[in-house]
Amino acid sequence: MLAFDRGGGSDGNRGASEGDRPASEGSGGAAGDRRLHRRYGICLELRWKLTRRRRLLASGRGITLNMSSRGVLLETELPVPGAGMLELSISWPVLLNRVAVLQLVVAGPIVRLSGRRVAMRISHHDFRTQRGQTGPAVVKTTTTGAVNS
Repeated sequence: MLAFDRGGGSDGNRGASEGDRPASEGSGGAAGDRRLHRRYGICLELRWKLTRRRRLLASGRGITLNMSSRGVLLETELPVPGAGMLELSISWPVLLNRVAVLQLVVAGPIVRLSGRRVAMRISHHDFRTQRGQTGPAVVKTTTTGAVNS
């Protein structure tokens, strides 16, 4: 995990903690919140790339603060230097077939910058396997306790 102090989550859980829930509830959310898509407070490691006119301007690391099907709020280690298109490679907390490490790759424009916090709209998304990395080995046992490989 990155060295961001997010409070909570000290149990090693990569998901949301009570302090990470500024998420809106769509039509059932707080008065004045006009978001149409439910936001989920979730803290996941990510790598980001900022591009403008297909040129790489900056890159770095960060964490997600909340996500919806249409947008991501994230916090970066260093401030993002201006507007442009952002691509995030997010470490997904679930293994593919209990073996392969997944990355959720999302891309879209920055809609708000505030210090190290960045809000982006998701234009494209894709799940990719992370090359050369697998998760913990899956060991199956029979009812007699014998180990199957």
